[in-house]
Amino acid sequence: MEYHEISFDTVCRNCLSTLEIRSVYSLMCDSENDINRYKEMTEYDLMILIEKWRDRDGHKCEFCNSSNVMVYNLKVDDYEIYNVNRNIQKCEESNFLMLQFRFQKNGNGIELIPSGSPEINGLIFRYCSNEIYKFLLNSSGKYFKYNSLDVGGTHIEMMIKNDVKNSEIETKIEVFRSTGMSKEQVLVNLSDYLKQFRVFVPF
Repeated sequence: MEYHEISFDTVCRNCLSTLEIRSVYSLMCDSENDINRYKEMTEYDLMILIEKWRDRDGHKCEFCNSSNVMVYNLKVDDYEIYNVNRNIQKCEESNFLMLQFRFQKNGNGIELIPSGSPEINGLIFRYCSNEIYKFLLNSSGKYFKYNSLDVGGTHIEMMIKNDVKNSEIETKIEVFRSTGMSKEQVLVNLSDYLKQFRVFVPF
């Protein structure tokens, strides 16, 4: 048996409080393959799993007693699950692309900051941004907890495998973090931005 750790930071989606120390789950694994299963997950998928573990174990925010606590900055031992530089390198060395949207409160409203691989063409952008919109639309309301404070934001990143030979596009949500914003705020801002590019957004 091998001893491993999954560590992470937390922020309460209800009151936006954070802890100064990282939380840890200790694991006993039969082999390296068992721990690699966690290392190969996206931060989004591992976030869902860890939050389920926390709900099962009755963990709650120490400040407001809410169970709606986001986990992020996940590591398996010393391995960072989400590393933007590693994703950029992956895109440079293979047929992967990256697209991300950041929504930030700026005092006068919400600022949307898009970024992604320079190789993304109009067709891929329209398809993938629409997929992101649908993902946000169908996401649980627990991820969107509005707070009147001028803090919080939403970050979503998608990795895209562009199979030119077979004319196929595969997409995967790499990271999804959201605090202090309602789902309506995020969707309206993204919809307004995408209309500039004639992207169809479902309602």
